[in-house]
Amino acid sequence: MCNTMLDPTLPLTTLDYEEFGDPRIETEFGIIRSYSPYDNIPVGVCHPPMLIMASFNDSRVGVWEAAKWVARVRDNSCLTCSQMIILRTNMTGGHFLEGGRFKQCEDAAEEYAFLIKAVGMLDDEDQSEFKEARCKPVIMAMGLHLSKNLPHMSTKQSRKAGLQLVNMAKAFELRKSSLIRK
Repeated sequence: MCNTMLDPTLPLTTLDYEEFGDPRIETEFGIIRSYSPYDNIPVGVCHPPMLIMASFNDSRVGVWEAAKWVARVRDNSCLTCSQMIILRTNMTGGHFLEGGRFKQCEDAAEEYAFLIKAVGMLDDEDQSEFKEARCKPVIMAMGLHLSKNLPHMSTKQSRKAGLQLVNMAKAFELRKSSLIRK
C-alpha cells in the first residue's frame, strides 16, 4: 500500500490521499504503514486457507499487489504450514472480475469448491455418515444458489452442479500439494 500510494501516476492514488493519508509526508507514511496489509503480515504464523483473487486488467488495484501480498504471506508462514494459499488471477476481467451470469456462477462455484476443501469436508480420514450428512446440505445449498442465478436450470440439474463442485474441491488438493514448503 505504501509503495503504490507513492506513485501518483497510478489511477485513484491522489484521490486516496484524503482517505488514507499522503505517504509523501513522513508522519502520514508511518501511519499508512501501520495499517498496510502488506507491511503487517506476521512472521512464523500458520495462516488459514486463503483464496486470493486478482484481475490482470484491474485499473484500481494492480495485479502485482495481490501477487506481492501472497508471496509475502507464503514466505512469512511457519515452516510446517501446509495451508492452501492460492492466488487466482483473472486474465481478462477488471476490478469486478468478469461480467456475465455464467462467468459469475463459474467464479462462485470455484469459491464454493475452495471452501468445501478448506473446511475439511473432503478429508479422506473422515468417512463417517456424519461427514455425508454435513456435506449434503452444503452441496444442495450451493446447487440452489446456482439455480437461482441460472433460472433455466432444473432442480435436478442444480443438484448435479452442486455435486460437481466436490470434484472442483478435489482439484484444490492438487494445487495445495504444490504449495507446501519442502
